[in-house]
Amino acid sequence: MDSVTYQFIAKCVRALPRPALVIELGSLNVNGTPRPLFGPVTRYLGVDLRAGDGVDVVCDAADYCPDAPADMVICTSVLEHSPYPERIVRSAWHALRPGGVLILTVPTGGYPPHGVDGGGVGEEYYRNVAEEELRTWLGRFQGWAIEGPTRNQLLALGVK
Repeated sequence: MDSVTYQFIAKCVRALPRPALVIELGSLNVNGTPRPLFGPVTRYLGVDLRAGDGVDVVCDAADYCPDAPADMVICTSVLEHSPYPERIVRSAWHALRPGGVLILTVPTGGYPPHGVDGGGVGEEYYRNVAEEELRTWLGRFQGWAIEGPTRNQLLALGVK
């Protein structure tokens, strides 16, 4: 996780009430995690396609359905790796309680292609996401805002 992403999440967490349940879609800890921002009083559940560090549930984020609604869903640098990014945003919507918050980051513009493990793309699916697409996917959220692009990333916050 790069510093722009981590700082954006930290800023959002400081500005919002402490969540009881956070779900991170795309949680495999390849290069950092936002988990330390939440402390012991927050239940933190990581969802990813692959088992590993930071993953509590192995599942496609587009198909994930939690046992209980979350106060916050975090999804950083995930949408560009899926051929169905709008389904992942829809899954985040369904995972949130009313008033819950989605924190999302996605590369745009000239962000260099990268694989899910931080290396090259190889045979993996990858594409940058246009701001217009992200605006469409966030349309069902009552309140949302997009910052950026900041270093070729879009930083978004949505409220269900």
